[in-house]
Amino acid sequence: MKRKVVALLTALTLVGGMFSPYGVVKTQAAPEVKTEKEAVKSTERNVINFNTDWRYKKGDVSGGEAVDFADEEWGYVNLPHSTTFYTVENKDAYLGISWYRKDFQVDESLKGKKLLLTFEAAMQKADVYINGTKVMTHEGGYIPFVIDISDKVNYGTENTIAVKIDSRANTSFAPGKAQPDFQYFGGIYGNSYITVTDELHITDAVEANETAGGGVFITAPEVAKDKATVKVKTHVENEGKENKETTLLTELLDESGNVVVSKEDKLSIESGKAQYFNQSLQVTNPRLWSPDTPELYTVRSTVKADGVVKDTIETKYGIRKVEWKRDGLYINDKKTDVEGANLHGETYMFGNAMPDNAIYEEVKRFKESGFDIMRMSHYPHRQAYYDACDKYGVMVVECPSGWQYFNNTEAFKNSTYRELRTDIRHKRNHPSIVVWESSLNETGYNKEWAKEMNRIVKEEYPEDGDMYGYTAGCYHWDVWDIGLSTPQAGIFGTGNEGAENPKYKDKPMIIAEYGDWNYGGSGSTTRVTREDKNNAGKKGGDEGMLIQSDNIQESVQTNRSRGKNWLGAAMYWDYADYAGFDAGIMTNCGVVDLYRLPKHGAYFFQSQRDASVDMSQYGVKTGPMVYIANTWDAKADKEVRIFSNCDTVELFLNGKSLGEKGHDETTWGPHGDGDPMHYPQDGAGKEISTDAMKNAPITFDLDKYEAGELKAVGKIGGKEVTEYIRKSPEATMQIQLRPESDAKVPLDGSSAKLVWIDITDKNGTVVPSAYTDVNLEVEGPGLVVGPKTVTTKGGQLAVWVKSKRGSGDITLTATSENLKATSVVIPTSEVQGLPEVPEGGDADEYENTKDDENAQDGNIFLNKASRASTENTQNGKHEVKEYGNDGNDNTKWCANSGSYPQWWEVDLGASYKLDTMKLSFETSGSAYHYTIAVSENPMTDENYAKNIVIDNSKGSTDTELTFEKGKVQGRYVRVTFTEATNSEWAVLRDVSGTGETDNLALNKPVTASSVNTGVGNKVEKAEYAVDGKMDTWWCAKGGEGTKDHWIQVDLKDTYKLSEVKIAFEKEDAAYKFVLQGSVDGVHYKDIKDFREGEGCGQEVTVQSDDIVQYLRVYDITTKNMVNQWPTIREIEAYGEKVDYKLYNVSREKEAFASSCKEGSEPGHGSNGVPGWYWYPATMGDEWWYIDTKGIYDLDNIQMTWNAEETHKYIIDISTDGKNWTTVADRSEKGTNEIMPYEAVEGTARYIRMRLPAGRTTEQGFGFFNAYAPVPTGRQVKEVKATEKVTAFVGTQFGELQLPKEVDVVLEDDIKTTLPVKWNEADYDKTEEGEITINGTLTEIEGVKVGEELKNTTVVVELKKYTEVPVIKKQPKSQTVEVGENVTFTVEAETNDGGNLTYQWQVNNGTDWQNIEGATTSSYTKENVLLEENGMKFRCLVVNTKEGMEAKQVITDEAVLTVTEKPIQVNEIVSLETIQDKEVEFGTPVSALELPQTVKVQLDNNEERTLSVQWDTSSYNGNVANTYKLSGELDLTDGIANTKGLKATVEVTVKEEPVKPEVDKEALKDIIAKAKHEAASGKYTNESVSALNEVIAKAWEIVEDKEATEEEVQQAIKDVEKAMKNLKEKETDDNNNGGNGNEGEDQNGGSHGNNGGNGNDNNGSGNGNNGQNGHGNGTKVPKTSDDFHILLWLAGMLGAIKVISGRRK
Repeated sequence: MKRKVVALLTALTLVGGMFSPYGVVKTQAAPEVKTEKEAVKSTERNVINFNTDWRYKKGDVSGGEAVDFADEEWGYVNLPHSTTFYTVENKDAYLGISWYRKDFQVDESLKGKKLLLTFEAAMQKADVYINGTKVMTHEGGYIPFVIDISDKVNYGTENTIAVKIDSRANTSFAPGKAQPDFQYFGGIYGNSYITVTDELHITDAVEANETAGGGVFITAPEVAKDKATVKVKTHVENEGKENKETTLLTELLDESGNVVVSKEDKLSIESGKAQYFNQSLQVTNPRLWSPDTPELYTVRSTVKADGVVKDTIETKYGIRKVEWKRDGLYINDKKTDVEGANLHGETYMFGNAMPDNAIYEEVKRFKESGFDIMRMSHYPHRQAYYDACDKYGVMVVECPSGWQYFNNTEAFKNSTYRELRTDIRHKRNHPSIVVWESSLNETGYNKEWAKEMNRIVKEEYPEDGDMYGYTAGCYHWDVWDIGLSTPQAGIFGTGNEGAENPKYKDKPMIIAEYGDWNYGGSGSTTRVTREDKNNAGKKGGDEGMLIQSDNIQESVQTNRSRGKNWLGAAMYWDYADYAGFDAGIMTNCGVVDLYRLPKHGAYFFQSQRDASVDMSQYGVKTGPMVYIANTWDAKADKEVRIFSNCDTVELFLNGKSLGEKGHDETTWGPHGDGDPMHYPQDGAGKEISTDAMKNAPITFDLDKYEAGELKAVGKIGGKEVTEYIRKSPEATMQIQLRPESDAKVPLDGSSAKLVWIDITDKNGTVVPSAYTDVNLEVEGPGLVVGPKTVTTKGGQLAVWVKSKRGSGDITLTATSENLKATSVVIPTSEVQGLPEVPEGGDADEYENTKDDENAQDGNIFLNKASRASTENTQNGKHEVKEYGNDGNDNTKWCANSGSYPQWWEVDLGASYKLDTMKLSFETSGSAYHYTIAVSENPMTDENYAKNIVIDNSKGSTDTELTFEKGKVQGRYVRVTFTEATNSEWAVLRDVSGTGETDNLALNKPVTASSVNTGVGNKVEKAEYAVDGKMDTWWCAKGGEGTKDHWIQVDLKDTYKLSEVKIAFEKEDAAYKFVLQGSVDGVHYKDIKDFREGEGCGQEVTVQSDDIVQYLRVYDITTKNMVNQWPTIREIEAYGEKVDYKLYNVSREKEAFASSCKEGSEPGHGSNGVPGWYWYPATMGDEWWYIDTKGIYDLDNIQMTWNAEETHKYIIDISTDGKNWTTVADRSEKGTNEIMPYEAVEGTARYIRMRLPAGRTTEQGFGFFNAYAPVPTGRQVKEVKATEKVTAFVGTQFGELQLPKEVDVVLEDDIKTTLPVKWNEADYDKTEEGEITINGTLTEIEGVKVGEELKNTTVVVELKKYTEVPVIKKQPKSQTVEVGENVTFTVEAETNDGGNLTYQWQVNNGTDWQNIEGATTSSYTKENVLLEENGMKFRCLVVNTKEGMEAKQVITDEAVLTVTEKPIQVNEIVSLETIQDKEVEFGTPVSALELPQTVKVQLDNNEERTLSVQWDTSSYNGNVANTYKLSGELDLTDGIANTKGLKATVEVTVKEEPVKPEVDKEALKDIIAKAKHEAASGKYTNESVSALNEVIAKAWEIVEDKEATEEEVQQAIKDVEKAMKNLKEKETDDNNNGGNGNEGEDQNGGSHGNNGGNGNDNNGSGNGNNGQNGHGNGTKVPKTSDDFHILLWLAGMLGAIKVISGRRK
């Protein structure tokens, strides 16, 4: 057997130490690569990529570990690898066995070297075989395992490694739970690599298995800004035969590679022993690691012996100090204030097997979304996550694997201890890890287990100065360093796990999850989709995303306000949408979706990071940001919510400012005043404060929606710093491709790039209503992971482009019908030293495995319900009936004894016509004695014999059986063993087979709105509704007030239904629902509606002839939604398969329209050119239609409007263009969709759009697409006779008005027309009279014409000509005044005796129209109106003769000019006299009450009233005087004021009254008394200073002549109060002094109450009286005011007392 051998290479093949737990591994250059089978030599440490060219088989095989196992049919895969292509529709991981095999060779020269094989992660149990021998069984899917293969491989020849992976949950090791809140994506989903070292080497931290040891262990026990101590503990092993004097050089390198500090030590290491080097490095002015400054050093460890370097390892390390205190988390003595989120390590297509380069992008994206701390929920993640968190400054809460499951067995507990130890040893050097969450998430573990987990952390990460391994747990808080809980678990309360519980008053706290579950559990309103349409029954689009944002905003406010005294960190649940435990649906609580496309909530978190943070030097985008959380389409919320970290935001709409605002003071809180531990109650929501948020949203309330551009400008300190533009989406125009970054993709066969697909309009704006099929192609060394045609959701989606080995860049091209195609170039980097690609390597696994998946789906026996005569469970055996058809030859059903007969029977779930069966017995090749019986009902020992279809009771080696087509049918199949073979007990290792069932729904893919997880997480899955079992069922998550429950079956092909059966749970629940069907899974039509009436019982049968692929039971309710939730036991569908592929029947077909706007044509509506639309010329009633040139049974009609707004229209169809039927009427309410979908039923050739009048905007459409299946072809049964055609002698054949098509009737009485070709040879243009012309009919699409009906005729009658009338006198243009009459006249004659008739016509600016009744040679128009000015008139004169063609002539145009009658103008001759006014002093203009109108006299003696505008600029109410004011008259039509007359009035302001001055003597007295007290020296400086301030303010009142009595009395009270507040001094010594010292030359002292108290030399200070003392001595105040002198004296007394006191 020829086998493929892969050479083992000795070169590091990926950048950045991708395969090393240490970060970067120092390697030597590899020797030259020889031929494929020639081994490669190595010198010192090398890390070798072991990811490529694994043979892979999904499912179990027998003997897969054997070296000579035939695996050539298995496809190649590269690691990391997942067994599931993970999508929204295919979210459930494969749980079962998979095999991986790989051939390699090791050069003879590597003998004596240390070879360690590392698997980073494999789900969940891994049996590893090398050359047929098992070398390890590893249990646990989330931690690495390392195998020393030095003595297990063959040197210089071939080796085979086989790995058997079992991804099924196992209760004996963690996580242990069958259905956790995450998926067990199977496979070797991490990297694999081989490390080659010298015999003298640094050990592997995992393989060494040393407590707090092994490998390199780095800590920083002393950390400060100016200095730090770095300790490095290095484990060096000598596996050589001689003792070694060993030197270890440890160096600390900065980012430029410069050595900052180093330490070199020597130890003697005995042969076969290992020693620890413990070294301390002192670092001056260290660059400290923090979330904002993720500074990293490199610790380089070099082992030398005999003057030769033996080993080198480089480890990335960040120096930092972590402290968790009651009031928060401190990094480097600085309290953090950050946002965090949980993250499941899974993504679109890859599941958990995301390539390392993509993980770096994921973490960077997480960071740039505003998150600074990541909880690794609920399991350890892959190595690259931690490397990336170190690099980008993301703190980590590290978790063990577990969720709501604890098994108090030694095996399970030991597995958790083992996992924790391995995890710490593997990741302890990562500065990003700030706490070890050592409990199992939301799990009821016991306290003893918790204590042991906590002890292990302390043991593996021993405390040393500032280095401390913090622990956290969700229960038994007294065990852990940190309490960890959630709002729904009561963290805000005082309970056992309540942060306000007094016994935890000093404990740090973490909110592990928030924002999701307490908003409705599995029906949480946080769970929304980015796109507005989904199959999950969730809110979507703006509506859903803003509800999610509300929940997030309330949660952040609650966390920060209620946890302000204790909150250390809080993690939102969850960063990204993921596949949870709710079968059939995604958990859509992420702020990004599965494709990593952000929802609005992501930008809220981004806005919580301070704008001043600048991480550009670390490759992270931070700084000022602003985001408009509104797609601004026709459905847009007029409340525009903006997220920003700026001070203010100014919002513009189409260039016009709508104002500038700061952050909202309140936000909507769904819980209101309710407890966040519970779901929000109906009506509880209210506005709540945002005072605890860093940056609350900024909301603008707009009056109305106006399409166009929204621009938000963020400002800090009034300066514009950033902006965000949101444009209203228009019609789809193009595809845009956006790679997640511009980083190069390594061409290693594993790395990949995420590329986002946007469907945009001409402006590049994503069109959220676009659900568009996009075709993907790749050129260069790469491939698209998954399907090559994808459908966008809400205008967007993503695709992974995975690299292959090779060279050159990768080009991704996207195309779609009707859209402009696009391409993007993905830059790459070559990877040296990889093995050559074998034939079939770097393959497209998705395409290669589709056939295998279909074959597996075809096994109708797989995992169906079974029963058996007996089962063997003796002596620990578990050989039960379920193993008889589990698809695994390594398990089996066995009877419990050697007695016979024994039987095994399966329920196929529905009646099948069996095609094949395959039996796997105990011993291959032996003759077994058995029969096979098939029945529609369960069989008994008494009746099974009459149902036997195969009788091999005499013995047969046949194991593969084929049945005659359609002859063997039944639901139950029984295999009966009649006697023993080889003295064996009856055994079935596996039964499989194929067949067809009439039940189209059986075991087909199913999705549902929700799934009831019930008590104890009992899952009533959606797939149970189509499993053929009446004792299982799907149940929705119901309850009072719930709605929108549904379940959908994908029949996997199109069928014409005959019958649908639905079996509900109960007879008395009164089920109401609507049964719907769809051919595309997006657009549905009702089959039958049961929502009216009293409801249905348990069994419902629907007869139908609909064609569907998707069957949906929608809007399910019961009479009691509290206790009777929507539950379906089984859905059955029956019918026949049909080829129902739809295609566009309207593209580029001939179009017609009532009118067209300039530049538009009818064909623009359906020609499929992006950006082209048919626009009507007017806003009135308009129509447009196409002739499809075929007869089609339409399925749906779609079109694309030019803008997203309300569109009203009517769609009609016709087969003959004359008789129309309306199939869609949107003329009342209209639709806001830019690309509406109209499900239609009807046969058509012509399709018409009618636009009713009333449009206010210019509306046009393009991409008018009508879809129909390929027509079968209707036969013509009748050809209608063609009407006679009349012409004149001499008419050319081409000028005859012969019909282009003739009327026909089809077999189902459909009327249409068919093209006809007339025979020109039958025509003679010179012959007067009737001529018969023959014609031949032409078939069109959907119409068949028999030979007997293909010929038809038309009669043409030729006549002589009639003369054209002669115009003798043309009508003339005329001018008249408004209201007059006008007459137009024509004179005409004819010389052939014909009869002249007249028809006058008018043109009002658009088209010529006949004037009713104007049929004589003259036309008079009475009472002419001004608006009729410019009308044109003409007359059509016709000459008719019996039996002859009429001839006509049109006169010249006559123009009507209408003039206005002149207006009479009268002059103002006088105005009325206005009475003068006298007002009080101080009266303002507004109080003068001047008249607003005045009467005037005209020169025709008429009196009129006119408005007057007064000029009051000269008036001053505060100056006594007489003011003459004048006013301008407002003239109306017919009035003149040539004399300039004005209205006048005199206003006299009286003299100001004299005010008596207020008595201030009492105030002066109290001031004097106060001065005396202030100068007494009895009181303290502080109290005297306060009194002096009050005295100064009181004296201002004394000097104010305008002061009121109230102000005087208040001043008296203030002085009295200040006097009461005087405080006496405690002693006489040293209390009045300033801060100057005796004998010192100081400047000033304390700023005393009465002037500064300085020292002896130049004391100076600032006194309360406003005077400043300066210089070398005191200065007498210049004012002579008594009060100021007193203040000066008081200052002197104080100064003297101070000096005196000091000299004592």
